[in-house]
Amino acid sequence: MMLSWGEGAHHGHDGVRLLAGVLRTYLPDGGYRYDDLRIVDAYGLLRWSGSGPRDERLRGVDSFVVADGRIIAQTISYVAD
Repeated sequence: MMLSWGEGAHHGHDGVRLLAGVLRTYLPDGGYRYDDLRIVDAYGLLRWSGSGPRDERLRGVDSFVVADGRIIAQTISYVAD
């Protein structure tokens, strides 16, 4: 799997763990929710949002390509409100 984000391109489970850790630093005491998920054939688009106890807010969109039941590519875009 290849993940592309503002922090660069990363691969595999280690890349997922690394970028999840980066995202956690933005809302260490907050939570996330899935606002919308669209899937067409092998492609997915997830709109999400997150908020924290000190009024921190994030909004983002992830796109996916799936093959053989696994994510083979993902992009992540987000903005802090």
